[in-house]
Amino acid sequence: MATTITKKPAAAVDKGGNYIINIVLSATTAAPGYALPTISDTTAFDLGHIAQSNVGQATTKSSFKNENGDTVNSSFEYELVTTGQLMQTDADLINYVGHTVKGATILQIKHTGVVNGLDQWHFQVGQVTPQYNISRPGGTTANTYEHTGFALTTDFVIPATVMLAIASTLALNTSSFFPTTIQTITAGKNWLLTEV
Repeated sequence: MATTITKKPAAAVDKGGNYIINIVLSATTAAPGYALPTISDTTAFDLGHIAQSNVGQATTKSSFKNENGDTVNSSFEYELVTTGQLMQTDADLINYVGHTVKGATILQIKHTGVVNGLDQWHFQVGQVTPQYNISRPGGTTANTYEHTGFALTTDFVIPATVMLAIASTLALNTSSFFPTTIQTITAGKNWLLTEV
């Protein structure tokens, strides 16, 4: 990870990574949190080809003014949202995004593309909006995906063994493409952006 912010032409990119990965988490009885399941083809999903996607943090600001109209303080609220158009409309995908995600807590891992020669991955825990749209013609841009990230009360740690299991289950290249080391989404930040 770079320690300085400077002009980097190779960091100005327009193409995405064409991967949205969902891991359906298990409920835990421990102080509020989410548990990683055993990784298998019933808990780890590659959502297929993506026509377009957006990963972002939206911020709402409130300004507090005194009687003179001077701002004396401000407050911010943050919302983490990933949106995209899923290109595929096969039964497996539709059953997943239309039904399996209902009430489920999902670890989302999104490949945002190659930036400065490195593969960039975004992690967040939240819920997928249960929805689907099969449209003809124009179906490759009609099936909308939305994942809303949660505010975490504790760090969410993904051990290296789980990262390797995800890669193995979804047949992802681990030599330089997919991260295989421990990944931690810190509470307070609520998302992780890593490059490999």
